[in-house]
This record gives sequence, structure tokens and C-alpha cells, in this order.
Amino acid sequence: MPTFLDLARKVGSESGTVAGSQITTVENTNDRIGKIVRWTNDAYRQIQNANRDWGWLRDVLLDGTIVAGKAQYDAPSLGITRFREWECTGDDREDRFHLLDPSTGQASRLRFMDYRAYLSLLGTSLGGDRPHSFTISPRGAIILHPRPTRAFLFRAPYRLAPQELVSNADVPDMPAHHHDVIVETALVLLATHDEAAPTLALYQLRQLRGFSQLEREQLPVIRVAEGFC
Repeated sequence: MPTFLDLARKVGSESGTVAGSQITTVENTNDRIGKIVRWTNDAYRQIQNANRDWGWLRDVLLDGTIVAGKAQYDAPSLGITRFREWECTGDDREDRFHLLDPSTGQASRLRFMDYRAYLSLLGTSLGGDRPHSFTISPRGAIILHPRPTRAFLFRAPYRLAPQELVSNADVPDMPAHHHDVIVETALVLLATHDEAAPTLALYQLRQLRGFSQLEREQLPVIRVAEGFC
């Protein structure tokens, strides 16, 4: 699969300003090659930020450790290293957050609770055996209710933070057959590099030949609910 170095070389070659063979590394670069490397990474970042529902930026936490006596957990404490946000509907229809009892292997659904509703409980007893509800703090931490009195495993869907390309061998998480979209976007950014750092709007990205195909493949399918036409 194309690496960061491969992509930067292609951007340089197709820009007509630097031969691909001149780019031997993406690390500690400067001058024109430094700009090519920077815009290649920026292009990938802007693509990732263009839609929050990209398929390759969605993941599931399967075995986050919940300990007795602790109700609040941020992403790093659950073992997630690249975290953007929990994938939560924010209403009582949420059915994807679960606790697993390691002693029995049985999982149970956690009911979503609005954060303001959770705050209203702070004056009451929060202790209990097995949590049955959860909320998400304004800082993105999971808070279980009631507070667990024994260990569990936590399972939940979440979205990954944008991936940064840093080293020569770094490979974008985005499906490899769409990597030319990174090159196309980088060429647009490079062409305007004399202006203030450019940011492409979504409609501008959709003008690139490969971006709409990426959306069709990687975004959820929109379906009409039953009873509506």
C-alpha cells in the first residue's frame, strides 16, 4: 500500500515542480519539498475532517476495563489511543453500549442518560452492584450509574481522531484504492500555498474526481424509516 513517502513523491511529481526521485524522506524537510510534505499530510487531515462518519474512522471498544469503585472513564483509561468521540445517539434509543460480566460472560445494555439528568442524581447514593445507565460528560468521559462495586468489561462504538502522517513508512488508514484523493487534494493546496493556509470546503472537495466515490463507499447509507414515503 502507498506510504506517506510514496504519496509525497507522487504529489511532487504531478505538481511539475519537483521530481519524485528528489523526495527521499518526509522527515525533517524544508523549502519546496517541505511544503509538498506538509500539504500532503494536511490534505489527508482535511479529508478526514470533511465527514464525521467515514467508515475507516469508526471502531468498537471491546474490552475496556471497569474497576470497582470508579464510575468515570476517559478514552485513554479504557485503552483507546486515538479518540475523537463516542458514537452515541444521545437518546434512549441508544443500544450499543454494554457491560460484560467476566465471571459469567453475559453482557447487558447500558441505557443512555442525559448529563443534566445525571447531575440531578449527585445528591443521592450513586453506589451499586452493576451499572445500568451511562452518560457522557462535556469532556467526553463515560460516567456509569450506579457506581460499580466490582469489575466489568465495557464495550462501545467510537470515532477515531484524524490520523497524522509523520514517518516515511506511515500508511493512511483510508482504503488504499482511494489514496489518489489525498494526492488530488494536496495538489490543490500546493497550488495555493502562497496564500494563507488554505482549507477546502466540503463542496470544493466534492469537485475532486475521487472524493464523491469515497463518500459513496465510506459513508453510511441513508434509508427512509418505515411508515414514511
